Amino acid sequence: METNTQAMNQKQESLVHLGICMLMILLSLGGLAYGVASGLILARDAIFTIDGILLTLVCLTLAGTFAALMLNLAVREGWVRRKKSGSGEKPPSEGNPSA
Repeated sequence: METNTQAMNQKQESLVHLGICMLMILLSLGGLAYGVASGLILARDAIFTIDGILLTLVCLTLAGTFAALMLNLAVREGWVRRKKSGSGEKPPSEGNPSA
Protein backbone atom coordinates (compact mmCIF):
# COMPACT_ATOMS: atom_id res chain seq x y z
CA MET A 1 0.00 0.00 0.00
CA GLU A 2 1.56 3.26 -1.12
CA THR A 3 0.62 6.62 0.37
CA ASN A 4 1.09 10.01 -1.17
CA THR A 5 3.38 12.01 1.13
CA GLN A 6 3.92 15.02 -1.09
CA ALA A 7 3.55 18.38 0.56
CA MET A 8 1.22 21.00 -0.81
CA ASN A 9 2.59 23.27 -3.46
CA GLN A 10 2.89 27.02 -2.85
CA LYS A 11 -0.43 27.92 -4.48
CA GLN A 12 -2.37 25.35 -2.45
CA GLU A 13 -0.72 26.50 0.76
CA SER A 14 -1.57 30.13 0.00
CA LEU A 15 -5.20 29.24 -0.67
CA VAL A 16 -5.41 27.32 2.62
CA HIS A 17 -3.98 30.32 4.48
CA LEU A 18 -6.43 32.60 2.68
CA GLY A 19 -9.32 30.32 3.68
CA ILE A 20 -8.25 30.29 7.33
CA CYS A 21 -7.98 34.09 7.36
CA MET A 22 -11.42 34.46 5.76
CA LEU A 23 -12.94 32.01 8.26
CA MET A 24 -11.50 33.86 11.23
CA ILE A 25 -12.66 37.23 9.89
CA LEU A 26 -16.17 35.88 9.35
CA LEU A 27 -16.24 34.34 12.84
CA SER A 28 -15.12 37.66 14.33
CA LEU A 29 -17.82 39.55 12.47
CA GLY A 30 -20.30 36.90 13.56
CA GLY A 31 -19.28 37.54 17.17
CA LEU A 32 -20.00 41.23 16.69
CA ALA A 33 -23.38 40.43 15.13
CA TYR A 34 -24.18 38.11 18.06
CA GLY A 35 -23.26 40.85 20.52
CA VAL A 36 -25.59 43.33 18.84
CA ALA A 37 -28.43 40.81 18.44
CA SER A 38 -28.24 39.61 22.04
CA GLY A 39 -28.16 43.13 23.46
CA LEU A 40 -24.65 42.76 24.86
CA ILE A 41 -23.49 45.57 22.61
CA LEU A 42 -25.81 48.58 22.35
CA ALA A 43 -28.08 47.42 25.19
CA ARG A 44 -31.30 49.30 25.95
CA ASP A 45 -30.39 50.38 29.47
CA ALA A 46 -26.77 51.29 28.70
CA ILE A 47 -25.10 52.00 25.40
CA PHE A 48 -22.11 49.82 26.26
CA THR A 49 -21.61 47.27 29.01
CA ILE A 50 -18.15 46.12 30.04
CA ASP A 51 -18.85 42.72 28.47
CA GLY A 52 -19.92 44.39 25.25
CA ILE A 53 -16.82 46.56 25.17
CA LEU A 54 -14.54 43.57 25.71
CA LEU A 55 -16.37 41.47 23.11
CA THR A 56 -16.11 44.32 20.62
CA LEU A 57 -12.40 44.80 21.25
CA VAL A 58 -11.61 41.09 20.98
CA CYS A 59 -13.63 40.66 17.77
CA LEU A 60 -12.16 43.77 16.13
CA THR A 61 -8.63 42.77 17.15
CA LEU A 62 -9.03 39.29 15.69
CA ALA A 63 -10.62 40.59 12.50
CA GLY A 64 -7.92 43.24 12.07
CA THR A 65 -5.08 40.81 12.69
CA PHE A 66 -6.34 38.27 10.19
CA ALA A 67 -7.19 41.01 7.66
CA ALA A 68 -3.60 42.24 7.90
CA LEU A 69 -2.32 38.69 7.44
CA MET A 70 -4.59 38.26 4.43
CA LEU A 71 -3.38 41.54 2.92
CA ASN A 72 0.23 40.51 3.51
CA LEU A 73 -0.43 37.17 1.81
CA ALA A 74 -2.14 38.87 -1.14
CA VAL A 75 0.76 41.29 -1.63
CA ARG A 76 3.36 38.52 -1.28
CA GLU A 77 1.58 36.32 -3.84
CA GLY A 78 1.10 39.21 -6.27
CA TRP A 79 -2.71 39.26 -6.09
CA VAL A 80 -2.58 42.89 -4.95
CA ARG A 81 0.05 45.37 -6.03
CA ARG A 82 1.58 47.86 -3.66
CA LYS A 83 1.92 51.43 -4.78
CA LYS A 84 5.44 52.60 -5.31
CA SER A 85 6.38 54.99 -2.56
CA GLY A 86 6.73 58.25 -4.42
CA SER A 87 8.84 60.64 -2.42
CA GLY A 88 8.23 63.37 -4.93
CA GLU A 89 11.86 63.55 -5.89
CA LYS A 90 12.78 63.35 -9.52
CA PRO A 91 15.71 61.21 -10.57
CA PRO A 92 18.82 63.24 -11.39
CA SER A 93 18.87 64.27 -14.99
CA GLU A 94 21.75 63.48 -17.25
CA GLY A 95 23.86 66.39 -18.30
CA ASN A 96 25.48 69.31 -16.54
CA PRO A 97 24.49 69.74 -12.92
CA SER A 98 23.19 73.18 -12.18
CA ALA A 99 25.23 74.63 -9.34
